[in-house]
This record gives sequence, C-alpha cells and structure tokens, in this order.
Amino acid sequence: MSDKSEIRKHVKTVLKNLSPYKKFTFSGRIQAAAIDIKQFKKARSIMIFMALGDEPQTDKIISAALSKGKKVYIPKVDGDDLLVTELAPDTVFEKNRWDIAEGGALTDKRDFDLIFVPLVAFDGNLNRMGRGKGYYDRFLKQAKGVKVGLAFCCQRADELPVEEHDVPLDIIVTEQYTIGRLNENNIG
Repeated sequence: MSDKSEIRKHVKTVLKNLSPYKKFTFSGRIQAAAIDIKQFKKARSIMIFMALGDEPQTDKIISAALSKGKKVYIPKVDGDDLLVTELAPDTVFEKNRWDIAEGGALTDKRDFDLIFVPLVAFDGNLNRMGRGKGYYDRFLKQAKGVKVGLAFCCQRADELPVEEHDVPLDIIVTEQYTIGRLNENNIG
C-alpha cells in the first residue's frame, strides 16, 4: 500500500476491529511509556492533543503533567491554523466540528519542550500520516520541541509516502515499544 487514502482506509478498518478493551489497555500502556521517557520527565511545557475515540487516550499524560507543575497546552483549530490554549483547572471545553475537545484562550505559542502528536499511521523512519488536512504539519514546521507520536502498533506501515510538507517525528510511543532518533536532544 503506497497511496495515502488506501493506508488511511486500511488503518481505519484495523482500528475499528480493535476491541474497546484492547484500546483501553493499550492506551494505558502507551501513556505509561510516554510518562516514562526522559523528555517528559525533563519537560516544563508540553503540547498534547485531546484524543478521539480511535486514538490512544491522553488523559493520564495530561494529569501527570499538571500534577508535576508542567505547563500544558492543547491544540485548537482556528481557520486553517492550529493554535494552542493553555490548560487550567477551570478550562471549559467545547467540541469542535470534528468532535475534538477544545478550550481556553488562544495563544500563538510555538516553543515547547515536548509536543505530543496524533497520527493515523507511522513507519519505522518516524514518518507520520495524519488525517489529511495538514494542520499538524503546518504547525510543526513552525514549532520547536521534541515531537512525539502516540500510536497503537497496528497503525504501523512498512513505509509511508512522504511529501515535501510532511514533518517527521522524533519519537513514537506504542503499547509495545518506543522508537526514536538518537541525538543529544532526544533519546540518549
């Protein structure tokens, strides 16, 4: 499979066949592994997505970050742009047109220690494929921070077609393994 639409369709089918129990269990493992990476432990500011039903959940990562005094930001779609809002205890959430929870005051912050990124598929070269609208790729081109994808192992493709605008990740955390680029800013 080398066509992006074919890959999205295949992964959507695979995820649909993953039982709620496995999604819940695997999400727990993914979140525990994400909290355990050294970049999370060192981070003072993180950006993280609010998970949809077919994505690994992020609630435990958010809770762990807030309990450790980290600044936590979540994405918010604003026209064709992805901006962020800072989470606060009194944040009121509303669902956007894609049923994603958003809330808080918009900011144009682009500098984070860690950026958790959703994905539809990934490959061993740390390429990611999103839902096809390009929000994250446009955002990540301008943002600073270690980019971490959260995914179920079943979302892995042999090789993804890569286009000029695609932004690769630094780390991918799944329920079975964590892969990353080895350098001084990353996994050492």
